[in-house]
Amino acid sequence: MNGCTEPQFELQKVKILKGASGVNIDFAVSGNDSVPTVTHHVENPTFPHPDFIKAVDAIKELLVKAIGKETIHTERVIAGLKSNFKKEATYSELEKLFEDHFFAELQKVTVTGVAISGFDQNRGAIITGTYLCKNGSKIALNSPRVRFEGELFGWEKVLDEACQVIAHEAYEYTFKDKQAQQVIDFGTEGEEPQAQE
Repeated sequence: MNGCTEPQFELQKVKILKGASGVNIDFAVSGNDSVPTVTHHVENPTFPHPDFIKAVDAIKELLVKAIGKETIHTERVIAGLKSNFKKEATYSELEKLFEDHFFAELQKVTVTGVAISGFDQNRGAIITGTYLCKNGSKIALNSPRVRFEGELFGWEKVLDEACQVIAHEAYEYTFKDKQAQQVIDFGTEGEEPQAQE
């Protein structure tokens, strides 16, 4: 596969493999009038750079919000306030309890990838991930397709910007060898070892 410039790189799908042991990337390389767009599928068993993992993990909260998971059991949690507070709960106490509940739910979610598709006003993404159940098993999560130009959720632009960061990291990983630390330079005797990225 020949290289391409970053403006030519059009990310279609990213999947982080189990344990972040590698990445599957689908992308298109846009051409000009005489060269058609060419699509590629790359399976790379090299650990991605922490920046790549961080970029993908940054959309975890959006996945949870997209599927409405942050509201599950909220009524039960709020009903439990009577046993948690001797006095009538204030709005700030309710808000704090909800935030704690949401944070706990967030810790059970892992984002495994994102699929980007569409053109112009119909461009959007589907976030994929897993949810850790009480019994230790994991179930798959898929967000609905969220259009970047939409207004249904209120955070569509945030997802668009996050996907741009993911696309940048995918390009760097694929064409610039920006991957996790693989080599440790032990240097010469008496020098401190230095990690190379």
